[in-house]
Amino acid sequence: MYAGYAELGGTQIINNAMAATSAQAHGIDVRCGSCDGFNRSVDDPPYTGHPDLDNAPWYDPSRPESARFLGVIGLGVSGFTSATVERTPVALVGDGSALGALRRPAREIVYTVMLVALDDIGMAYGYEFMAAVLKGGACAGGDCQGDELCMFRVCPDPLNRDNPADTALRHLYDVGILDGITETERNYVSAGQCDQAASCCTGTTKGVLSSATFTLVAGKPFIYREPINVGAGDWVPLDQGPITTLAAAVPVCPTALACPPTDALCPEPALPPAVAVPANPCWTPSAGLQYYEQWLSASPLTLPAWGESVPLIEIQAGSVDLRYLVLRFFGNPAGLDCAVAGVDPCAACTDVGVLYTPATADLTLDGRVQRAYIDCGQGFGATQGQPVLYGASGGAFTWPVFDCPSGLCVQILTPVNYSTDAVARIRMVPRADAQ
Repeated sequence: MYAGYAELGGTQIINNAMAATSAQAHGIDVRCGSCDGFNRSVDDPPYTGHPDLDNAPWYDPSRPESARFLGVIGLGVSGFTSATVERTPVALVGDGSALGALRRPAREIVYTVMLVALDDIGMAYGYEFMAAVLKGGACAGGDCQGDELCMFRVCPDPLNRDNPADTALRHLYDVGILDGITETERNYVSAGQCDQAASCCTGTTKGVLSSATFTLVAGKPFIYREPINVGAGDWVPLDQGPITTLAAAVPVCPTALACPPTDALCPEPALPPAVAVPANPCWTPSAGLQYYEQWLSASPLTLPAWGESVPLIEIQAGSVDLRYLVLRFFGNPAGLDCAVAGVDPCAACTDVGVLYTPATADLTLDGRVQRAYIDCGQGFGATQGQPVLYGASGGAFTWPVFDCPSGLCVQILTPVNYSTDAVARIRMVPRADAQ
């Protein structure tokens, strides 16, 4: 993983290009791995070498010493080339063991960095800034899930189509500090003539280089790439398309026969009654409604042949409340046009049902963190709620993970009476255990 850039919770904590440019502008010879044109990869203008002009994340006009801190250079990072997959075999009474289920514990990410400043005052501010940012974002309502960590797999080259920023970018979620930033060494260096054009100083000064380490932990251990569009990638209107009923689109499917079948002359002992699966009775009125039907297709060539992918579903309710929304996922190994392929309605991989979304609200179902939320924008801020998700016919829901090298068909069913102006966008996000 490229150690020269990291963004935690929307704040850059490491930017080699910015820090090196600032150091060199003040006559401090800092040598680090070059990454030409890096500023374009993060949509920054060319760096001038002065924190106040470069809109550096640590610069604070109310703290003059913040201009004397020049940035953080990433020297190394570890924790990405080791998969976190583990299992605990359980010994059997006889020979051998039961393998047990695979699980993925948290991922630990260790950074080695160098802080650069003009003097000890600037360095003190730099450590203050890093300690504050590494604590993560504020926790609202006691829901402290961590932050998003953005990095690059390699140094991105915005001019190279084989290695642009969007293919090199990686994301980790539910990331927080495990071991705070700790200084390991401090050196004072003699700086050359300062850049008088920027009025930073008129003579020689001292530069300070401080080596440090810190450790982050990712509660979600997966390494995510950028989302891949299902369909054309545009928002799909939900208030149009062929009209069907829920009974036709989601029929009662026959139960698979036992193989080999049981002997009718010698039936097996009756099993205890199965535990009933809870279902929300509010889904019952949906049976008599008419539904718009939309199909989105994803070719196997667009999804990863190795690794897994999870859905990222975004719905924008229209001018009326959106009710009884149903999404169904099907395998599409041949890469067919799902709208005309005659998909078997009994072959769905998973169903996602959302009973209610208020008018004009935004609904997001994020398989990366396995959380759903409704954003009801009001006034100066956003009011968020957490909807309850359902499986088939209002039954239990589990977050889907697609681990087969296959395309997808996604069926969207929206009641005619509740779909006015509503739109949807569905994307798949590839994830890996190691990079």
